[in-house]
Amino acid sequence: MKKKVSPTRQELFRLKRRLELATRGHKLLKDKLEALVRELMPLIPKYNDLARQVEAKTGQSLRRFALAEAASQAGAVETAVRQNIQPVDVDYTREWYMGVYLPTFGEVKLPESYSYSFVETAAELDETIESMKELPGLLLELARLEQSLFIIGRELERTRRRTNALEYVVIPELRESRKEVEQKIGELERSDVSRLMKVKEMLEAAQSARMEGRMPGE
Repeated sequence: MKKKVSPTRQELFRLKRRLELATRGHKLLKDKLEALVRELMPLIPKYNDLARQVEAKTGQSLRRFALAEAASQAGAVETAVRQNIQPVDVDYTREWYMGVYLPTFGEVKLPESYSYSFVETAAELDETIESMKELPGLLLELARLEQSLFIIGRELERTRRRTNALEYVVIPELRESRKEVEQKIGELERSDVSRLMKVKEMLEAAQSARMEGRMPGE
């Protein structure tokens, strides 16, 4: 429902001020929208390329584990894995960008050595462990990209909705209200001028009649 506005100079000033602020806010949101798109677009191919790389390396590592297990004594590889389950230290921070926090991870700090039986396990296990050392870093980078894509995409959609609301709803309504108030003020001013002109004519007619020694209408 359209809100009624008072045809006053004060209301006209208020509408002009709101329109100015809405237009300025729309410009800022458009700039933010463009910046978010610029930030988002390069991340998509990076994420896709890294996802393929992680998938390939994970599959390669699983195949090497299978070979190591086949070449080792029964249960030796599983035992070696269980004995070397350790927490990994990773620095985590957030960077502020265009109204959102984006995650960043530091370097993965892996254990310097692993303890398992070299007699019961085959040399393929050593090669497998060595080949997997870069996988945790790749997984963290993949997680960072995925989370960044989600955060930026969500903020992009929110900013787009606000931009559209200003562009297609708020600003047109304010312009229409301003035009309506300007028209009504103009009509009132013309009406006032017309009344003043009539009063002036009546005063001039009365003055002319007195000068002729008679009242108007006699």
